[in-house]
Amino acid sequence: PAIAALVRRLGGLPLAIELVAARGRVLDPAELLDRYGDRVLDLTTPDGYAQSRGWGRGGAVPEVPSVAVTLRDAVAASYRLLAPEERVALCRLAAFGHRWSVELAEEMLACEADVDGTVAIDLVPVLDRLAELGLLSVLGTGPLRFRLLDAVREFAIEQAAGAGKLTHIRRRHARVIAALVARTVPDLVGARLIGAVRRLDEMNGDIGSALAHAATDDPLTALRLASGLSRWWRFRG
Repeated sequence: PAIAALVRRLGGLPLAIELVAARGRVLDPAELLDRYGDRVLDLTTPDGYAQSRGWGRGGAVPEVPSVAVTLRDAVAASYRLLAPEERVALCRLAAFGHRWSVELAEEMLACEADVDGTVAIDLVPVLDRLAELGLLSVLGTGPLRFRLLDAVREFAIEQAAGAGKLTHIRRRHARVIAALVARTVPDLVGARLIGAVRRLDEMNGDIGSALAHAATDDPLTALRLASGLSRWWRFRG
C-alpha cells in the first residue's frame, strides 16, 4: 500500500520513481512516503546520476555537466518549453487540487484581461500541449478526466506565488466552484438528486479548498458556497 500511495503521489513519473527508488537502499516504502511524499519536487539524483541514466537527452531534463538533478529541474525544463499564454493557463489550472473538466477549465481561463495582462485563449490546444509535454494526466472517459500531476501542480503554484498571482488565481477558483455549486443546487431536489450529489462528491476536495480560501479572502463567495451546500452537507452527515 505504501508503494502504491507513493507512486500515485509521484504521478507515475518515471524520473520521480527512479529518484525515490534510489533511496530504497536505506529506507522502507512507508518511510519513503513519510519523508518524501510532500517533497517530491526536491527529490535529487546523486551527482552525475542523471547523465548515467540518459536523462539529459531528449529534453527530459536540462543538459548539464554531471551535477545533481532535482524533479523540479525536470518539470522546469518542460515549463520553459511552454508559450507565455500556456504558462498562464498552467498556473491557473493548478488551482484545481483534483480532477476537473474542460468546462471548469474554460471558466478558469475565460476571464477578462486581468493581472496577467492576458485574455481568454483556446483551451483545447493548450491541453494538448500540456499532455504532449507530460504535464497533464488524462484518465477515464467522464467529464472530470483531467488532472495535473502533483509535482507539476506544486511547481506551477510556486511560479504563481513567485509572480504575486496566487491569491488572484485562488479567488478565481473559488468563484468557479461557487458557480458550479449554484448550478447544481436546484438538482438536489427531485429526480436528478443522485447525479447532483455525485457531482458534488467528485468535487469535494476543490469545494473544501475554495471555501477555505474564500472564507478569508472573499467572504461573499464563501457565503454563496456555504448557503448552497447545506443540503448536500446534510446528506453527507
